[in-house]
Amino acid sequence: MAISSDGGTTWTKLGSISPPARLKFITDTVGWGTTTTNGIMKTTDGGITWSTVKIGGTDTHGSGSQEDTVDRIYAAHFLDAQHAWVAASAVSGAKVIYKTDDGGSTWQGIDAPAQLITGLFFETPQHGW
Repeated sequence: MAISSDGGTTWTKLGSISPPARLKFITDTVGWGTTTTNGIMKTTDGGITWSTVKIGGTDTHGSGSQEDTVDRIYAAHFLDAQHAWVAASAVSGAKVIYKTDDGGSTWQGIDAPAQLITGLFFETPQHGW
């Protein structure tokens, strides 16, 4: 991963981390990303370090069992440093939208429509498509 502070004219490498596959920076320091292995990552230091954000499997949806572990992420939307949504399927086959209101510390699972959700967008924490 690399960073530019001059519109892309020059770039500085940020360590040897594998960056998320898709990125969205909310501020100069806070960013979210999805990985190619169906994970969510977050940085609070401008991308120098990234932490894996756990969703599914524990205290999120249903029983919190292994069957609730995220199997595949179809869409994600990161509104700000506190609010994010992830449309996923669980190992059990259930379609779930996970949401966080606390920067990814906890996630709430919401049953999703049976059809595949391939996009999410939220204008505010309450209004989304």
